Amino acid sequence: MKKDWKYILFLSLIFGGYMWVQLTAKKQHSWILSLDYTDKEPYGAVVLHRLLPSLFPDGVKITTKTFYELKDSLKTEDNLFVLAQNFDPGKEDISALLTFVEKGHTVFLSAESFGDKLEDTLHIETAYNFLSYASFDESDSLFVEFTNKSLKPGNRYYFKTINTQNSFSKYPKDSASVFVTSEHDDVFTLRMPFGKGN
Repeated sequence: MKKDWKYILFLSLIFGGYMWVQLTAKKQHSWILSLDYTDKEPYGAVVLHRLLPSLFPDGVKITTKTFYELKDSLKTEDNLFVLAQNFDPGKEDISALLTFVEKGHTVFLSAESFGDKLEDTLHIETAYNFLSYASFDESDSLFVEFTNKSLKPGNRYYFKTINTQNSFSKYPKDSASVFVTSEHDDVFTLRMPFGKGN
């Protein structure tokens, strides 16, 4: 019986030591791009979700419905904000989206790519510059800045170079307005008129 107590004490000490290490260790962050509005990790969108009501005091609704499902419920004062890693809607959704914009609404799309159908319709192309800066740039950060005069250009915002590898490689220069570029002149944000909207 005395031998059993020694084993129990030994196992308890090991388990207690393991728990102490786990509880006092620095928390490791997940670097997975989730964009989830409840995710507090670096690539989650919880902070954006908390800031949106102050940016849009008339109200913000989060939905997982498609554009086709939303088309009959949208009001005349509504605008849409879409945050996705890859945005590739179907034909019916593109039609509903563009009809909505054509009537004078604004849709903000933030993604790394926009799918062939939408890119063809808007005459845009996106590029993923895998080798551009990740290995060969001397610094680990790159700045982007607003270029549109209505946005008070001149302020620089720094990002890790690995986060600035997607850009627009083609867009209609006669109608699109460039809003954000990098120090390497990569185009990150465009405003494109479509009908009465953007």
